[in-house]
Amino acid sequence: MTTSTRFDAALEAAWLDFRTGLADLLVDVAVDEEVVVRWAHDASSPWTPLLSFVGTGARRIRCTVVRGDLSADQTAVLIGDGWRRLRDGRVILEVGRRRVDEVCAAATDVLREVCGVLHPTFLDPLDADTSHHATIQRSSRRDPGTAATASTAHPVADTEHLQELLLDTLAAHADDAFVDADGDIRVHMGTQTIQLRVHPARPVVEFVACVAAVCVDDRTVNEIVVAEGARWTGVAVHVLDGHVWATQRLVVPTFVATNVIAAIESWRDFLRDGAPAITARIADAADPMAARRGREPTPDQVERLLDTMTALTTVGAPLPAAGVARLCDSNAIIARRCLITGARRLLAIGAAKRQAADEGDTPLAGSLEEDRQVCRTMLMSVSGAVDLLRERDVRSATGRSRDSGGATR
Repeated sequence: MTTSTRFDAALEAAWLDFRTGLADLLVDVAVDEEVVVRWAHDASSPWTPLLSFVGTGARRIRCTVVRGDLSADQTAVLIGDGWRRLRDGRVILEVGRRRVDEVCAAATDVLREVCGVLHPTFLDPLDADTSHHATIQRSSRRDPGTAATASTAHPVADTEHLQELLLDTLAAHADDAFVDADGDIRVHMGTQTIQLRVHPARPVVEFVACVAAVCVDDRTVNEIVVAEGARWTGVAVHVLDGHVWATQRLVVPTFVATNVIAAIESWRDFLRDGAPAITARIADAADPMAARRGREPTPDQVERLLDTMTALTTVGAPLPAAGVARLCDSNAIIARRCLITGARRLLAIGAAKRQAADEGDTPLAGSLEEDRQVCRTMLMSVSGAVDLLRERDVRSATGRSRDSGGATR
């Protein structure tokens, strides 16, 4: 091994130690605790911060490039590597804690390629034992005396700040809260999944839910929407792209956790009582067609029915078997076709999820897992409808047999 080769191997080993130490530190970083990577005191720019890592709540880590002299080309390269540029010019990368190794690898590349750090020893060490090469210094973003409480008011600086405050608050009141691949916030509370959107330019939070797919005529669905929507103050119900949607807007120029929690509870009340009422009325309006019980559905009809029932399932609970039977025109053949085709959908979603996981695409795998759970719940409803319609047909056949037997006597 040549001297040059030995040096390269030692350099890579030092940076690997740095990444390992950084990852170990970030795994345990608390919400609102900041970890800063700086030049060492004897470097050319002593104690200058280069990168900042913050625990943002909902089990996420945000890395910010602190340097303010990034060129346009450097910024473009970072964006091409998955970093984001905020409106205030900061460049950030935010991931879940399970992907901490990924953010540490990206941070190491920035330190070496953008900041020009030749070796970890040129950075401020974590402690007196400089062999660690994990050159991080802890600090606190917020003064403990001004830490957020339920009634503390925080002026909202921008969209990113509002999203961060939301995640911090939701992490303390929900089973899980995270940002999905579309940039929306999804919150799991018991059996309910709540979807929130932060307006890209204004301090506005919007709650969104797909209540039902339209399966009746326009006049009927509009009457249902107007009648049911009027019962819920602050909730707007409207028809868009063949679906019934409900939204609730909260203007947040100043963030107060108690106000946000109150809005969430109001929205949960609507999802628990209002959304199922709209769903049931639309299902009831789809009159059964008893005279067409034996007809075979086309593949397109089955796919549309599955789309409808999937949309109905997203409000947090499966439809009752009787409602699904009505959607299937009280036709056992249609219900069975839906069950078979839906099972194929479930298998396809599962295969896609496994492929995404194998390729390391964690956000896509998580989204597909949500789709899989919804599909499973929907198929439980269809299975109940199949059993209900089968029992009905057996009773009907038994009745006809008795009537026929009585007539022959």
